[in-house]
Amino acid sequence: MNVPECESKLFFKGDFQFSELIKMILPGEASLYTVAILISFFLKSEGASRVAELQAKELTAMGYSVVVFTFESDIHPTDFSVKIIESCTGTSTSKLSILYRALFPFNLWKSIRLSSKLKTTNLIIVHQETLVNVAYYAKLFHGSKIIYWHHHITESRLMTLRERLYNLIISPFNWRKIKTFNFIISISEHSKDMLREEKGVESIVVYDEIEYSRFNNNNLDGTYIRKKYNIEFDDPVILFVGRITPTKNIHFLISAFRIVKMKIPNAKLIIVGRAYNKPYAESLMRNCDPGVSFAGFVADEELPSYYAACDVYATCSLV
Repeated sequence: MNVPECESKLFFKGDFQFSELIKMILPGEASLYTVAILISFFLKSEGASRVAELQAKELTAMGYSVVVFTFESDIHPTDFSVKIIESCTGTSTSKLSILYRALFPFNLWKSIRLSSKLKTTNLIIVHQETLVNVAYYAKLFHGSKIIYWHHHITESRLMTLRERLYNLIISPFNWRKIKTFNFIISISEHSKDMLREEKGVESIVVYDEIEYSRFNNNNLDGTYIRKKYNIEFDDPVILFVGRITPTKNIHFLISAFRIVKMKIPNAKLIIVGRAYNKPYAESLMRNCDPGVSFAGFVADEELPSYYAACDVYATCSLV
């Protein structure tokens, strides 16, 4: 990672707010700069997408011109633009689309063509590896500054066969490019340590931020959610929000909840999230306690009410 000495001493002292980092990279009047965010898919149900969306909103509020490039989006902002990369491969979950995105870094002609659309962009933030090549050529040919936003590396023992193959064959090709970028961000100290161990790369820690205006208990009422799941006013509620996959360790959370129920019989557990692994989700539902409710995917505007309804937030996530 190419970090000027004067900056690296400051960065590695601790965590930074996103806005502070951007101002450091793009000093002066924000309206003079354009920022592009590159992400494989820009979806309400996907964690990295929500981080990218918050970044786009914050950058726009700061005065920067912002554009998001992605293969698929169900987010329709009014304060920044979203440009869809043509692929003709269907939705993000189709096998053809997954294969196309995995192999996209080898699509040299398409990558260079896309990078030409970024020639007036001052800063590019890349989420996920799919569009790394595009950012690389924008830096090479047009001098754009690049941030790679590293969300996490899944431990090898938790990877699916498809993920193992990607990590073995394609990911090294991408990381040769990423290592030339100006800045690499990790979302936690643990992610930073894993990145150093797995890739031999140093990074800056910037924690994911929260929209405090939305997730403010003074402005929210969780009564509706409790009524929806037939939960009494004085029943303690535990909440989990995340993808329904084995790496989120939800089976362990349900096991721990059974222990809680022994001492607090009226406790309830609400699990919010889309099932990315259907057999795993079905297994959880078959074997769970009656006090466990699966909400499935919850619309973004309704999510704060779930947090307002709970007494405790819990996670056993391994990733």
